Amino acid sequence: MSAWFFHDDQGWQDVDAYAGPGVYLLDPADSQMAAVLDAALGAELPQLALPVQPGRRPPRLVLDAHGVLALRLHVVFPRREPELRRSEEEQLQTRLVWGRDHLILVAPQQHWRRIVRDSLELDPHAPQDKILQRILLTAIYSHDSATQRIIAELRELRNALRSSLNNREMRRIVVLNRRLGELVVSIRDLGLTLRSLRAELGDADPLRDRIDEIYDEQRRIEEILTLIWDRYLGVTNAYAGIIQNNAHTIMKVMTAYLAFLMVPIALIMPFHMNTVLPMEHFHYAWYVLLLYSFGTSGWFFFQWGRKRGFFHL
Repeated sequence: MSAWFFHDDQGWQDVDAYAGPGVYLLDPADSQMAAVLDAALGAELPQLALPVQPGRRPPRLVLDAHGVLALRLHVVFPRREPELRRSEEEQLQTRLVWGRDHLILVAPQQHWRRIVRDSLELDPHAPQDKILQRILLTAIYSHDSATQRIIAELRELRNALRSSLNNREMRRIVVLNRRLGELVVSIRDLGLTLRSLRAELGDADPLRDRIDEIYDEQRRIEEILTLIWDRYLGVTNAYAGIIQNNAHTIMKVMTAYLAFLMVPIALIMPFHMNTVLPMEHFHYAWYVLLLYSFGTSGWFFFQWGRKRGFFHL
């Protein structure tokens, strides 16, 4: 089944018909169950909750004449990548329909069943507006949790970057910074949704106070995420400048290294010409030239390894 109803005593139950006021969880492709629920809500649920065309984004906020509210949410879930041995952040788009006595989530079920269950188990007999507040706060705090996981990985990469011999860590840092930016955009989108909802609700609406509390919390999390993103973006730009300077330094070192190697070449060339210089003991000079070449190479490698931490790996 693609529709679930939360019962206070029995938990989640799969349903194919209206089971009374409560919390429903629908699959985005279940248009049949949506048609069953719109009669109970007194509104056109498919128009509110489901996109009209595949691949098209649903509206941010819909508030119809019957008081049925539909919101577009973005919730971040950790997704384990076994081949990469790390967790990736996955943003899932969710539609939330609230009809005073009904709360309907149109979202992937494998994640939301656990989230809604945790929200309901705190107070199984809580009113629907309280459950709505918990779900909206869950969506907000999911961005903060994802940011903390990204920051922990960025700190590990920053420590590994000091003794790295390639730019793998730098590429990963750039990817994580891009994901931080996506989280900032997502939390701002949620803030615009809440701001639009505040403008639609009247001052006497009992839901207005809860939305004000949620909006204040969203603003606080948004400011924190924006500050973190700006800071790590500046650090990444500084790292990019350091890597560019290191590349220029390597070019200078290689130029000096080739200049040093030109000395034995200049000494060898006269003995390959028709010259009157004594050559009976010249084969001993090859040992000196080889020692000079390997010694110069070893000295350059030692200086590079001492500064880059090669001997501490």
